[in-house]
Amino acid sequence: MAAKTDRDTLVQLATLYYLGDVSQERLSEIMGLSRTKVSRLLKQCREQKIVEFKINATDHIVSRLEEELTAALHLREVHIVPSASTAAESRRAVGARAAEYLASVLRNNMMVGIAWGSTIRDMVDQVTPAHLADNAGVIQLSGGVNLSSTDCNERELTKVLAKKLDARCYAFQAPILVQSPLLRSLFLKEPEIKRQFQLFDRVDLAFLGVGSNDPYEGMMYKAGYLTFEETKQLIDMNAIGDLCGHRIAPNGDHIKTFLDERIIAIDPARLRRIPQKVVLGAGRNKAESIIAACRGGYADVLITDEIAAITIQQLLKAGPEPAANE
Repeated sequence: MAAKTDRDTLVQLATLYYLGDVSQERLSEIMGLSRTKVSRLLKQCREQKIVEFKINATDHIVSRLEEELTAALHLREVHIVPSASTAAESRRAVGARAAEYLASVLRNNMMVGIAWGSTIRDMVDQVTPAHLADNAGVIQLSGGVNLSSTDCNERELTKVLAKKLDARCYAFQAPILVQSPLLRSLFLKEPEIKRQFQLFDRVDLAFLGVGSNDPYEGMMYKAGYLTFEETKQLIDMNAIGDLCGHRIAPNGDHIKTFLDERIIAIDPARLRRIPQKVVLGAGRNKAESIIAACRGGYADVLITDEIAAITIQQLLKAGPEPAANE
């Protein structure tokens, strides 16, 4: 087969595998490719939408899973959207549902807090413009991330959402993570940031993304704030979840790490006190972090996709809730 894999070849490969029931091992022999190459090309078929899947789940099954997770995770509501053929499309679907949820609960004078993340970005993109009268506002809950590394900068998301809601914008210019405790202390003395932290107690509704426990997927790692070794060190500390930069254990406990004295963000105790917290996440690699966020009291409403929801269901069935850290 030629070195360049054209679309016709991908179509042939997909046809043999998905319709002809030819195994990957046999495809490897037929096409003169390694098993790894075959697997990668089949994934490429899905990414290019040469192959698309449709699972005929009924609304009843989804509703039953929503009810099961609501009870198991002690939440007010769970909303599950269909998973798409790519992770990005699944996140987009969760973002769309979150935008709908926001529209359904908006009221005058409401203060809405948001944290950074790709799913939060997808939510903000799909929010329908509205008008919140009087003293409504949108509040940035943590410092931003490097724009050269990611398009999920919280300051910009805060400004866009505030404009869409015709509300006041409470954004501030600071990174999520600074180099030293001294620098953090100096930042927190700045009048703009000091006022921001005082506003955290006024937040009525917060939308939170959860960080993955995959070291390669960590937002602060991808944005260049942490090395891969530091990210691995956090996971070795059993800090699987990430909420506004703070790390949490599988049982929901806040784990104090080397990051705590360098993070510029709402603290875990204040975050927990927000009356309505909506956690967003899609995909299998977010399941453990979502469970941890719910167990820690950081979620009242969960909006997720089918893959994450089913993974959460299976993880909960696999064993009892972890014991609290000593």
